[in-house]
Parts: sequence; C-alpha cells; structure tokens
Amino acid sequence: MHQLKYEDFLQEDVPEGWKSACISIHSHWLSAEEASNHWMSFVTIKGKNDPNRENYLRSENNFIRFFKILDADFGLSVLKQNINNSASSSVSVLSEESVTKNVREERFDAFTSEKLNCVILGNFDLTFPIFIPSGKGWDEIEEVAHKCSLYVLK
Repeated sequence: MHQLKYEDFLQEDVPEGWKSACISIHSHWLSAEEASNHWMSFVTIKGKNDPNRENYLRSENNFIRFFKILDADFGLSVLKQNINNSASSSVSVLSEESVTKNVREERFDAFTSEKLNCVILGNFDLTFPIFIPSGKGWDEIEEVAHKCSLYVLK
C-alpha cells in the first residue's frame, strides 16, 4: 500500500494517487429530499415495531456479509478510531461487532487491506467511503458488493 497515514484519507481531497467511491445500500446518490425521507441510521429506528426495522437490519446484514467476504478473500484489518480526535487507537482483526458498530454509527473505524490495497472508512447514512489506487479497477469491490446487494457509487 502507498505510504500514507489513515489521517490522509480524512482530508477533504482524495490523496494524490488514489481515487474514491462509496459502498452503499442506495443504487444512486440520494437527492436532499430522498435523504430527508429515508431511514439511514440505527437511531432513527424506533424500536422493534418500527416499520423500517426489517429493512434496516437487512441492510446491516448486507454490510456484515460484504466485510466478511472481503476479509476471507483479501484479509482486513480494523483501525479503531477515537472519534473525538480522529487518531487511530489500535489495529485489530475484523469482527462482526466492529462492522455492526460502524454500520450503526457508534464507531467510525477504518478497514484496510494490504492484499486488496484499499481503505474503507466508517459509515454515514449506510454509505462507506472507499479508496483505491488510481490505476486499479473497481471490479473486485463491485463483485463483492453485488453479491451482498450493495452498490459502488462513483
């Protein structure tokens, strides 16, 4: 992987030599109106009887499958983040709990793979930013996303 630090991916601009997209449950970039009418975070789900709960949990499970497949095929590490100062606190192996906490916006970690040469940042609104080197294609990522009923928004 290029010699960059995690903090390089938190800047407004994509680091030089990299390109970005987002892994999402949405098939397109949502308009402001669509976003305002959509359940996109766990905190918007109001208990077990919420009519959107099943859709939310299905989406959460799609991300869990996505990260498990990437981990099995390419190996992933998790850089646990301290949201207050964006400094990484430790590196660990992927767990279902780490993915769930990121999908639910309880943590905002970075997922990295040396083999796949990518960085995936913790989620906002069921959408994970992903970075790969400029010369690399999206094929492997799109294939796994498609298997998990997710989309790559470029």
